[in-house]
Formats: sequence, C-alpha cells, structure tokens
Amino acid sequence: MASKIKIKLALSIFIIASMILIYARLVIGGGLAGGDSIQYYSHLQSVAVRHTLNFDEAFNYFHNTKSKFTGLVKYPDLPDKNPATNKYSMLYPIGTLISWLPFFLIGHLVALVVSLFSSNSLLLSGFSRIHYFFTSSSALFYLLAACYLAYRYLVKFEKVRSKIAFLSVATIALGSSLTYYVYFVPTYSHVVSFFWSTCFLVYSLEAIETKRLSARNFFIIGLLLAMTTLVRYQDILVSLVPLYFFIFSKDYAVMEKITLSKKLIFTVLAFVLLFVPQLLVNHYLQGSFLQSGYGSGGFLFLANPQLIYVLFSPLKGLFVITPVVVVALIGLLYNYKSHLNQAFLLLFASQLYLISAWVAYHQGESYGIRMMISLSFVFMLGLVKILTSLNSRKEYLPYLFSFTFIALNWTLMVLFAFRIFGSPYGAEF
Repeated sequence: MASKIKIKLALSIFIIASMILIYARLVIGGGLAGGDSIQYYSHLQSVAVRHTLNFDEAFNYFHNTKSKFTGLVKYPDLPDKNPATNKYSMLYPIGTLISWLPFFLIGHLVALVVSLFSSNSLLLSGFSRIHYFFTSSSALFYLLAACYLAYRYLVKFEKVRSKIAFLSVATIALGSSLTYYVYFVPTYSHVVSFFWSTCFLVYSLEAIETKRLSARNFFIIGLLLAMTTLVRYQDILVSLVPLYFFIFSKDYAVMEKITLSKKLIFTVLAFVLLFVPQLLVNHYLQGSFLQSGYGSGGFLFLANPQLIYVLFSPLKGLFVITPVVVVALIGLLYNYKSHLNQAFLLLFASQLYLISAWVAYHQGESYGIRMMISLSFVFMLGLVKILTSLNSRKEYLPYLFSFTFIALNWTLMVLFAFRIFGSPYGAEF
C-alpha cells in the first residue's frame, strides 16, 4: 500500500513539474514554437473556433507575431494558395488536429470563463496562452498514456519484471528525442504519432498473442491503423508487424491463415471509413482526393537513400543524438529468431529507408531524427533485454544505465534549445 502511495505521489510530482515546464516554455517563447507548430495549430484554430478550412486568419496572425525568445517572426513566409482551389493547403493530415481537439476545446471553455472577467481580445480568438497551454499539455497526456500501454504490455505479455519494464519505458521516454517534443515543442505531431502507433502495435499484438482475432478486433485494428496513418502518413508501415506474424508465425496453420486473411476485409473497411474525411479535405483544399498538402515534395533519394546522414550526422544523426536507440536495437538483435523482434527490425529498417529517401531527410529544424519517434515502443521492448542482462549482474546497474542516458539527453536538449549546438534558428536546410 505504501509503495502505491509513493508511486502516485511521484507521478503527481512529475505531472505538475512537467506542466510547469510546458507553461514556462510558452512564457519564454511568447507562445507556440515556429515551424510545423504554426501549420498544425492554424488548422486546429480555424476548425475549432472559426469552423472553416480557410486558414487565412491564422496564417496572417502568426505572420505578424514574433518570438520573444528568438526575435524571429513565427511564420515568416506565407505559402502559396493552391491554384486549382484558391485555398491554402493543409500541409499535414488531420489526425493530429483530431487528437488535439478535446484539449483545445477544454482550453476554449476556460478562456470563455476568463473572458467574463477580462477584456483581453485574444481569449475568444483561440490564440491565447490558455489555448496554447491546454493544447500543449496534450503532449504530456499522450506520452503518459502510451507509456502506460507499453509498460502494461511488457509486464503482461513479455513477462518482464515491473522494475525493468518501468526503467525501459522511462529511459526511452526521457532519454530520447521524444522528450524534446513533449517539453520544448509539444505542438508538433510526434508525441501523438507515438501514442497512436503504440495503440496499434499493442492492441494488434495482444490480439495475436491471445488469438482473439474476431471480426470486431480486426475492425478495431483497422481504426487504429487509420488514426496512426492520419497523424503521419509514413506510419502506415506499422502494419508490417502484424502482417509479418500472420505470414511467418508457425502458430497459425495454413487453413487458419486463410480464415484470418478473409477477416482482413474488416480491417480494410474500418481503415477506409476513417480515412474518408481526409480524402474529402484533400479534395476541398487541393482539388483532388489523392493529392496531399505536401504537393511536389516526395522521395528524391529512393535509389540513393541518405543513410549515413540519418544515422551518423553530428547535428541530427539518430545514433549520435539518441545513442540509447543503438542499445535498444542491439537488444532486439539479441533474440533475432523471435518473430516479434524480426517484425520490429523490419519496421525499423523500412522507416529508416523511407526517411533516408525523402526529400527532407535532414528533418529541418529537428532535435535528432524526429520521424523515428513513432517507433519508441519498439525501442522500449528492445531495451528490456539489455536492462535485464545488467540487472543480473548488479541490481543498481539498470538504474545507472537509465540515469546516464536520461541525463545525457536532457543536457543535449538544453544545448540544442539554446543553439549551443545545432543550426541557428531560422537557418535554411
């Protein structure tokens, strides 16, 4: 009983401290960070407050707002409107908007109450610090929710000791670039992508391991895959994990695989149903159901993927900025004969190739290779083997390991936030 009270107390302190940090960043920066944050938030504000897909007001507001921290305009260059529709494109899919909407609406309700006692015109516009804070706080919620799902899966299905499971989850959550996008830039999509990809992987793996593969479960898997894809299109690759199991696992005989294949129609149906709104948005803004807001951006390096940069760049490299990922991958390789580890390694390799082949493989103004954040659950599972091995030697070693990587990551994050290392704010990439 006493240990549970201590855990709840520690969690409460963590949440309060985290919310203070998120609010402090808003105060120091004078609002949202620039870059992708402006696009995402402009979509949200336009839909939630103005009930429109016309982003003129939001884009112009940020175009005329400067950061207190950098002195730079939040949105220096307004994009061109789509010539076919004369509307601004929605650069990113709608999944992040949907995920943030409940938090924004709570913030809007609070702002409405505060407006009764204040003449601040921003309170009703959706651009107030109250709106920013509640939307930013969603990153903390999705982090904790995804971490709980990962911890529960490790303990219940991988039979990992609770201490090791907790340390594995905490080390990746606080010792990788995931943390940066909770506290420093919470209004990017990466924490949301971590949440939905974790939901999909955990739910589908639990269904597979318990053999509860009913039509209903296939339908839910399709919904989760659609939400994962609607946050970041590239994350549709998470579907490779359950597919790998169905194809190669000896637990499913030929006849059973045929039965399961027929049930996949429910997954496809759910995916299509949930994806239809995105197609309608595409058509309204871009004039085509299949044209995304990325426009001409594409995969220019399919034949020459920039693997060296993505993995080893001194400014961004996955293995350089987040070395804990290297250890996690070694953990997956320890038991490479496991179908689960094979599926995870395939997923990692696929994401690595896709990122390295993309026109913006450098990830812009990014702390680490942020497009890998959606695979944080994979890294958590890989880290378990290493921590278990360390624990068998000395019980304090897993704690020392976790503290070392968390401390290293926070040091690098602060140095990056103040651009003591990394490209200057506003630099071209």
